[in-house]
Amino acid sequence: MINLMRNNHRKVYMNTAVLAIALASILAIAPSVTMAAAQKTGGNPHYVGPAPECQLNGNTAECSGFSLAGLGANERITVTLEVEGTCEVTCTNPAGNIAPGQDTETSGTTTQTVTCDKNGRCNVGPTTATLDEPTTADLSKACPNRKWTPTVEECTATGATLTIQARGFSDTISA
Repeated sequence: MINLMRNNHRKVYMNTAVLAIALASILAIAPSVTMAAAQKTGGNPHYVGPAPECQLNGNTAECSGFSLAGLGANERITVTLEVEGTCEVTCTNPAGNIAPGQDTETSGTTTQTVTCDKNGRCNVGPTTATLDEPTTADLSKACPNRKWTPTVEECTATGATLTIQARGFSDTISA
């Protein structure tokens, strides 16, 4: 009976030792697996150099170029610039007289997709968005009735939003 207990004790000790060795092996391999995954998918998206800046200029919005790093090899980012503004409208009546119309709101959008290089860095050039001409439906509200002819005189940007999106990264810049 004593021999049987000693054998069972040895088996438990052996199983514990095998388990400890297996656990140590897993823990030794885990950091290299984690590092490989981080290199493939990125892990710390950030601007390299200054963040983009945007400004309004007449009927356009312009944002400076920028670089992002830490996104992962061949990752894609989407950059969208939306500009809002108003257009000054004049109205001409059937007799040919010109009168001021109602200012009409309009907008414009530019979107680009950029693929990061093998090191996870994305370089984005300057981005520009221009206000679209108001639609006929928008212009129909600018004059007293349909007999008057609307004419767009000048459009001016009043605000802009640059949105940058990637896996694990999002930023919005306003002008």
